[in-house]
Amino acid sequence: MKVSVLVPVYNKTQKELTRCFESILNQTCKDFELIITNDGSKPEVAEFLDGYTEKNKTRCAGGIHCYHYPNGGVWNARNRGQEKAIGEWVMHINADDFVDPITIETALNAAEKHENVDMIYWGLRDADWPPHLYKGLGGDILYTDPVGERIKMRHDILCATPFCDVTCMVRREKALPFNPGLTGAEFERQVRVTAGCRAVYFIDRPFYFYVSGKNTISATQADMQWRVDSIKDFRDALVLHGYKTVDEYLISYAVAVVHYAVVIDFSACTEIYKSVIGQIIRAVSLKELSHLSRNMKIICILFRAKQFFLLSALLRLARALKREDDDDTETAQTAPGARPEEGVTAEGFHPLVSVVIPVHNGAAYMRDAIDSALNQTYGNIEVIVINSASTDSSEEIALSYGNRIRYFRKENEGTAAALNFGIANMRGEYFSWLSHDGRYYPRKIELEIEELSRLTDKNTVLHSGWDVVDSSGARYSPNEVRKKNSSNKYLLLYYYYCIHGCAMLIPKLCLNAGFMFNTDLRVSYDLDLFCRIQEAFPYKAVPHVLASTWDVSKNRGALGTGEFADPRCGLEYSILLIRIIERLTDEEILGMAPSKRVFYNYLRIQYREEGLTLAGEYIREVSVSLGYKKARRPNLLQRRHIFRRFLRALRIYGWRGTMRKILKKLSR
Repeated sequence: MKVSVLVPVYNKTQKELTRCFESILNQTCKDFELIITNDGSKPEVAEFLDGYTEKNKTRCAGGIHCYHYPNGGVWNARNRGQEKAIGEWVMHINADDFVDPITIETALNAAEKHENVDMIYWGLRDADWPPHLYKGLGGDILYTDPVGERIKMRHDILCATPFCDVTCMVRREKALPFNPGLTGAEFERQVRVTAGCRAVYFIDRPFYFYVSGKNTISATQADMQWRVDSIKDFRDALVLHGYKTVDEYLISYAVAVVHYAVVIDFSACTEIYKSVIGQIIRAVSLKELSHLSRNMKIICILFRAKQFFLLSALLRLARALKREDDDDTETAQTAPGARPEEGVTAEGFHPLVSVVIPVHNGAAYMRDAIDSALNQTYGNIEVIVINSASTDSSEEIALSYGNRIRYFRKENEGTAAALNFGIANMRGEYFSWLSHDGRYYPRKIELEIEELSRLTDKNTVLHSGWDVVDSSGARYSPNEVRKKNSSNKYLLLYYYYCIHGCAMLIPKLCLNAGFMFNTDLRVSYDLDLFCRIQEAFPYKAVPHVLASTWDVSKNRGALGTGEFADPRCGLEYSILLIRIIERLTDEEILGMAPSKRVFYNYLRIQYREEGLTLAGEYIREVSVSLGYKKARRPNLLQRRHIFRRFLRALRIYGWRGTMRKILKKLSR
């Protein structure tokens, strides 16, 4: 007998059982036996199994055998089936799933070609998924050293199927029993089986169809503690069998639990952080976690989770855990009365910083910009100039610096695209942007690196103060102007005054994690990036003015005059401010103002004065809904109708899609 197909059954419907059994009996290769182990099901289920066995026993070479046992759990049922098996190969199938008709034939053909193969794996996809969601590896793969290639093997198999017992066929002498005492028995058993195999062959096709639903195995495994215990058993097995590096599939499984905790029961997060999941993620560097994002889409498909939410949860958890560990270490090592941040000194911290200067027809200013970057007191920097198809003498100026800078020329697709191009070509660990009409003060990079050296988390985003130089050469600080001319203290809502891209220092890890400049935005791309990054990475302000730029009105419209040079400027900033306000909690609002009424009333007036019409209309609508302001008279409802259309578009297309549609109409 070639193959023994084992199906444990516990109280499944006749429809589910018939679908499973028929997918097995309709195999193109009939050289197998079907062993059904009834694990204490209801009498009517047992009666159906006996009738089905008697009726179909001649449909395969080895016949159908049904054995009835008292309820002992799925792992005992699988072990009892393996004890009865007489085939050369053993494969398990869940009673509520089904397989492709050519599964056994294809697997046996692969076994004949490769005599040393002890395990044959194949792909899996949910029965409800469209076929294109199965990504695969681009072809079948033979792993001749399962122990030595374990990292690569798990990494590859992860892209096509979970690492479980129902998507493979194993030689009977290698088919070790399950440990019923372990919650994660299937994972632990697969580690032991793989460690004992001479070779493993992966068939890059989804032969196994997993059925999810309220009555399936996945539903019974939804308990949070079950998930945590399964990961512990899996991790212990990997360590026991010599796999000392944290397994990528294990990390993804841990992140999935974080996702479920946040969505289903947020109160469980604290306990999860303290469990083995916390230990697993602590063992992985943030850099390695960012590399995991390359496979995040596939991992999320496997775990039915949203990609960016899952990645954000992973990074937030990792930073929280590492920060707790570092705080504990510093508390033990730092002298009483010393600042916790002083636990790390600047000595030995000398990372390469990449200064990216995008330029388009900026010959009048760019020499000052390049010189200010090259004359930094911090020596370990590289200066990258990206020329976006300038038609003036910008290229000649850049080339005159020779090998003191790295020079690239590309087509003009906007500043955001040029910055992304520079990031893709940078070699440094930290990214610093300098406009062609801006300047760095000599100690800009030095003071930022000095600040980072005192921080435990080196993946902190830094932002310093900045000056504006007007046409007469006078300098002023936008922050100081704001403080003098207004009593406003709610600076969180004035990013366009308080944050400037050229005054930032961003770790390359943040950019590797998927945070890049949005090329759909014309002017607010730097503030948009900052708002997204600070949600996933720590942020700290440097108490120094370290950069300057020429008259800001040239780029952003005359802020403070109620007019913008380009109507899209006010639109972009309005959408950005609306996003910020929507995320504010009542506690945050009351921390910035005596009451919510004062908060919304102040912003409504301020945005109207700044020419941010859309943001002002949004604040007015919120104020009306909260009863802080009366609705407009009927003859003014047309404007409110337009605004309602905008809000509806935000819900349907999201802010980015809505932005594209509005900009497309404005450009006509």
